[in-house]
Amino acid sequence: MEKKVLISARDNGGALSVLPVVRALEGDPRFVVTIVASGVASTLFQREGLTVNHVSFGDFDNIDAAHDLIVCAKELIETYRPDAILTGLSGPTAGIDEALIISASDVIPTFSVQDYWGDVNLTFGKGAGHYFVIDDLAEEITKLQVANSSVSKVGSVKHTSYHSIDPKTLKGRFRRTNGFEEDTFLVCLIGQPLWHLKGYRRTLEEALSAIANIPGAVAVYLPHPAEPKMAELPRWLPCVEPTKQILEVVVDSDVLCAVNSSVIADAVAYAAAKKQLFAVGAYMLWDGEIMQWLEETTGMDFVPLARTGCAITVGSNEQFSAFLMSARNEVHRERLFSAITENNLCAAGAEVRIVDILWSKLSG
Repeated sequence: MEKKVLISARDNGGALSVLPVVRALEGDPRFVVTIVASGVASTLFQREGLTVNHVSFGDFDNIDAAHDLIVCAKELIETYRPDAILTGLSGPTAGIDEALIISASDVIPTFSVQDYWGDVNLTFGKGAGHYFVIDDLAEEITKLQVANSSVSKVGSVKHTSYHSIDPKTLKGRFRRTNGFEEDTFLVCLIGQPLWHLKGYRRTLEEALSAIANIPGAVAVYLPHPAEPKMAELPRWLPCVEPTKQILEVVVDSDVLCAVNSSVIADAVAYAAAKKQLFAVGAYMLWDGEIMQWLEETTGMDFVPLARTGCAITVGSNEQFSAFLMSARNEVHRERLFSAITENNLCAAGAEVRIVDILWSKLSG
């Protein structure tokens, strides 16, 4: 008998994490899929040619304010009568994903796909019954937060397509577009919408000062889509136009630096998928205000990819110069690549493993 799966997401990260699973389930005659989405996730799914039930609710920071959203979630469950609910994960507030989970009332199995280590949204007081996580560290952190939920390590679902992308088709594009020679030591600062933090400006100023003192090094700043328009950013930033294909930046950069950007995870995942190290990823975490922001937004005082040895945390602006010099060292790069290979963030077939686990759970 076919199993009906109700899938939801509400932002880009959540949608990208469940999209490969949607494709795998739609191609499997054992399942019938219904998609519910809000916000930009609706647009992303529609752009992929998928039928979406759009939910016009925003985000909430407590369940008492979300009465109408909960009613909507219960109505969706009553209408579609799913055998399982599968959600993406977004935060720090709650929305349709969390409303569906709490409305399932332990009667319908609930599953969530993580795209960040240990991410469990408990804003409405209840997590999913089962989490699909990236790696061993994600499994460890998740179990500490939701002891009553089960956890399966499957790899990074949103990066599964990286196995089919040939770096030869990307190489040189970003450099040619921005006028950089092939032998330029290119340090790309990945922008984030954090200009409300004075520590963000301080971090960038100190990083650019250090890069300017490295022979042959050139810095560029890649703005985040949520940042102000380039013309409104500080003139001292060496801005370049954003690219639709972030892997062009990964392949053409020597070093990627950020406070805590998913682009570094993209670089690590692509290195794992292609068995080749491209850019070295570094987190610039030496400012006290930035560290406070990191702990408040992730619940951790460290970045998981640095903890697993797949990227570098730079803990002071004095260390940053030394790091930049070491980033060219082949021994240093080999050590990083070894950790990336061992961690295997981008293990092929993550979505297939999720489908198999869903079937096992629902048909047993």
